[in-house]
Amino acid sequence: MKLSDITCYLGASKIHGIGVFTLKDVKKGDKLHINLVTNDWYSPIELGSVSPEIKNYLIERWPTILDDSDFVYPFDILFCYINHSDKPNYDPMTDTALQDIPKGKEVLEDYGKYKDILLKKTIA
Repeated sequence: MKLSDITCYLGASKIHGIGVFTLKDVKKGDKLHINLVTNDWYSPIELGSVSPEIKNYLIERWPTILDDSDFVYPFDILFCYINHSDKPNYDPMTDTALQDIPKGKEVLEDYGKYKDILLKKTIA
């Protein structure tokens, strides 16, 4: 994953506890890169290729970047923090936005939509 692909961060949710929020505007059908299970290491030199929003977020999260320290992203498995909604804006099976999601809006999925699929996989 490239640093310019970063679209989300963790924040306080009005729905429940911690949630996942968009760092920039996301268009319907865009990948959110939330389903990453592995962490990738990056060099501070790579910051030159990202938008100011992403750069500021990364420096805020890892201030040692300014001292030329490498850093890892994501620092948490983001999909573990996605809250439920009956009107989701995110599809975890395809890792895509179901609608345009404005910057700063919480990313939500419908927990019940994939329950039957997951149960079948567990039983099989």
